[in-house]
Amino acid sequence: MKPVFTRWIHHHGFTSKYYYYYYILPLNSKQASMGALLGRILTRGSQDYPSLKAIRDRGDDLYGTVVYFDMNKYLDQLIFEAKLIMPNFALLGEEGTEEEAMDFFHSLLYRPLLDEEGNFSREIFEQEKEMLHQELDGLNKNPSSYAHRRCIELLFEGSSLGQYKYGDRATLKEIELEDIKEFYRSMIASSPLFVYRHGEEENRTEGEIPPYMLPPSPDEEMKRKKVEEEKAVSQSVLVESYRVPWQFRDERNHAMAVFSNLFGGYANSLLFRKVREERGLCYSIYTKYDKYRRLLLLLAGHEKTHHDELEKAIAQTLNAIGQGEFSDKEFEDAKQDLTIGLGALVDSQGQLIGYQFVQDFFGQTDSLQERIERIDKVTKEEVMAVAKEVTPALSFNLRQE
Repeated sequence: MKPVFTRWIHHHGFTSKYYYYYYILPLNSKQASMGALLGRILTRGSQDYPSLKAIRDRGDDLYGTVVYFDMNKYLDQLIFEAKLIMPNFALLGEEGTEEEAMDFFHSLLYRPLLDEEGNFSREIFEQEKEMLHQELDGLNKNPSSYAHRRCIELLFEGSSLGQYKYGDRATLKEIELEDIKEFYRSMIASSPLFVYRHGEEENRTEGEIPPYMLPPSPDEEMKRKKVEEEKAVSQSVLVESYRVPWQFRDERNHAMAVFSNLFGGYANSLLFRKVREERGLCYSIYTKYDKYRRLLLLLAGHEKTHHDELEKAIAQTLNAIGQGEFSDKEFEDAKQDLTIGLGALVDSQGQLIGYQFVQDFFGQTDSLQERIERIDKVTKEEVMAVAKEVTPALSFNLRQE
């Protein structure tokens, strides 16, 4: 399928080139499970390279070229990601080899290993299905991962916004080999494709991105409530969620990002220092701001006997920020940490492509430098204002038995 949109990102000085293909899919649990399975199956062999050894040997022949596939999701969109990482062959005096690397990539993506009936190998399908099942089961055994996912599921119950990018075990069990074949055919034939290249090519774009339409929001159902679940885990985990009453394109998101960083977003945040280090109420504590789902999450691993005191300390810290009870140094350090992290994206080819794709897909036109400059201009008063606007939603407590 011809790409809907293509972007070349020029950056001099890297010794490698990245090609990322993004297929846009509707998000539901079955699609997510099938996409995760498909990516694993495609890396097991193709018509030209019918075994893992053949794939590894070809990658080695191409000076360490790597191909891999993964799933991701943004709001109500599921993304199948196909990625090629190869050396800048021009630096090796092997300019023509880039075409061979691209053919290797396309072989794994577009010429999969199929039998005479056009089906994927049942043996590989069953093996990868079992491996994915074990991976999903492992997430349930990790208390922080489990608590985080349960909170999201409960917040967005009945909505695609609550889906995990690899689906779930119950759905996975129901998927048959024929489902994967039809999913693959449909994706390649009709799913919108975005292509990104990062390397020595000059900056340019081709095609137009259709405008993104926000899905109906279930946020109105985010009433303040508490849910507790007891489980045999190594530690209790508290997940506090807070609703943000504006959309992701709102200018207040810059102040909100600074607030999250000051509150619990980095190693010197107020929660880390005052709640963890000074009072010893938890093993770990941090915040994550999701502007697309209009949500701030706070996760804290702790002893169950400290739960009530921990909740009070978190509420006190949030209230203190709203009242401006933080120093100029704490404020500037939070901004500086955030801008340093954003600035570092240009040094990571993969992260920069991912950032640019999200910007493009959701119609956000501000450059990375413009975003850094806007964050640098955020005032203390703006942070105090957004701190007062977040609304406590679901509090999920995974309690150690």
